[in-house]
Amino acid sequence: MIKIRQMQVDDIPVVLTINQSYQQRPLSREELMKFNDLQEGICIVAEEDTKVVGFLLLLLSQTAASILDVETDTEHVGSPITGYLLEAARKIAIENGITAFYKTRAFHTPVF
Repeated sequence: MIKIRQMQVDDIPVVLTINQSYQQRPLSREELMKFNDLQEGICIVAEEDTKVVGFLLLLLSQTAASILDVETDTEHVGSPITGYLLEAARKIAIENGITAFYKTRAFHTPVF
């Protein structure tokens, strides 16, 4: 069963490992911690049997939510986990009164 939850400090090494699998310029530990400390920054993880298998970085503003990154580990590529993370991000944004969503790597192309 997949559980979606806020990232905790103990999750950072796994999130960084997942991120490094896909990015030419992966996040550093300091960047991820700084993002997580932002009031507008939200990092959620997907957990399967107590193992983090994916993550999503969400940046909230007054009018829009930007998805900065969403990734799964290599074992879960093509699984529904990305969809679960996107749905959780949508719910978080709606709870904060936001209805416009963007994926920043795609030049602010709406994703919902």
